[in-house]
Amino acid sequence: MAYSEDSLQFYAAKRFHDVCRKTVHFAVPNGEKRDKITAAKLKKMGVRSGVADFILLCRGLLIAVELKTTTGRQSENQKGFQAVWEAAGGVYVVVRTPEEIDGLIFRFLLD
Repeated sequence: MAYSEDSLQFYAAKRFHDVCRKTVHFAVPNGEKRDKITAAKLKKMGVRSGVADFILLCRGLLIAVELKTTTGRQSENQKGFQAVWEAAGGVYVVVRTPEEIDGLIFRFLLD
């Protein structure tokens, strides 16, 4: 079954909330359309293109989670963010299905 990025986002948010009680997690709302004035303001405030969809902190491990459909591909900005995130010592994961989200939870986030 194919999942939209929105449906993956909803699933991940619920699973992180329900299962990962000792994990700090939040979504990064970078993807929505904005008018040029708002976009310029947010850029001045530090919004960065390419940041992963979720940021998680669990037992000192920083994880960036990028959600993609089964056919979706990372943009160049997303690849650039992944490179600097990993160079800084973080873990970066691309997930495409609810099963992969659950696998991420079991691999890194269960207490």
